[in-house]
Amino acid sequence: QDGDTLSDYIINLAVGIPVSFYVILLSFLLVGGLVIFYCNGIKKKRKYFYRLLTFSYLILLYGSTVFFREVTRLRHYEPTPFWSYGKFNYHYSEIIMNVVVFIPIGFFIKASYKWLSWWNILICGLIISIGIECLQFFLKRGVAEIDDLFHNSLGCLIGYLLFCLIRRMCNKSIKVKKWCKTNSIYN
Repeated sequence: QDGDTLSDYIINLAVGIPVSFYVILLSFLLVGGLVIFYCNGIKKKRKYFYRLLTFSYLILLYGSTVFFREVTRLRHYEPTPFWSYGKFNYHYSEIIMNVVVFIPIGFFIKASYKWLSWWNILICGLIISIGIECLQFFLKRGVAEIDDLFHNSLGCLIGYLLFCLIRRMCNKSIKVKKWCKTNSIYN
């Protein structure tokens, strides 16, 4: 990409996306969220809301990385693994962003399907990334890179770990509050 910083990279991704796309996606999120909150069961609401967020984020991700990019005359690809690490003038912000943009996917998938293991989440990230890279190659939009498969899958795994960390912290917090309540001198 042309940008030297993470903010430049994000702006470059978002520039080609029409405002109507954001309006439709936001409307989808709002209507879907309202429907979910009128369903029964708080745990089910949360699970379905995370699924809605996952689906919406995937639409935004595919839109920004594939469908709203400029079509080029030639197909661009880089089949060499880890080529970007050896390139002297490569913008490392692109590597970081390829990891960061997949963190929400790992987080949302784990929140939606708590029974999935880290391995399952890693495979989900890899499949989603392969889909993006294949579409970029066949539709002549962007550069299909082997490195992106690694970076995106790593981001998905970080999202999984982040969810597990937050859940563990919340569970400990609940246990501490219960212990304090039952062992309080005020009882």
